[in-house]
Amino acid sequence: MRKSQVAEILARRLNVAPGRVQGIVERLTDAGLVTKAVGNTRYPPDIAPSETLAMVIAVLADRGLGNVRTSVAEFAALPADDGQSFGDWLGSVLAGSIDPGSLAIGSVIVRHQPAGISVTSSTGHRLFGAPPPDRAVAKATLVPGRALAALALETSGQSPATADAVIALSRAGAHIRF
Repeated sequence: MRKSQVAEILARRLNVAPGRVQGIVERLTDAGLVTKAVGNTRYPPDIAPSETLAMVIAVLADRGLGNVRTSVAEFAALPADDGQSFGDWLGSVLAGSIDPGSLAIGSVIVRHQPAGISVTSSTGHRLFGAPPPDRAVAKATLVPGRALAALALETSGQSPATADAVIALSRAGAHIRF
């Protein structure tokens, strides 16, 4: 998938202004985390899964354009109790190794300071990095699980309509009791 396609999906699925996503992607490109197209840009090359991952983390963990590189490094490295990093977990989600249906029920809460991420799903709760503060308000971004699951499906090549249908079926299936 091309960089511009991933940027469009991020803007639409995460409800972030396209210009903001473009600014973040330009900073990632300048930092060498996303490949810069050279030569004939009529048909730019597809980006690698690691570059898609960097783009997703950068938009989720947006703490200003001047902090893009450090934010990606910091949030990707946040560990869970079992030692898995947030970057590894999110990479598994984007690669399709984690069932999007389990995400469609929960949410991802990205706390910017101190850096921490809570993931709720049908299988439970995972904490990456710092826990939420007990006695203070933390600036955070809430991403519905269905938005992240649809983003993962689209970046793997599914159409927006197919991604929406898969998420709707997953949510409906979660509410059926036998």
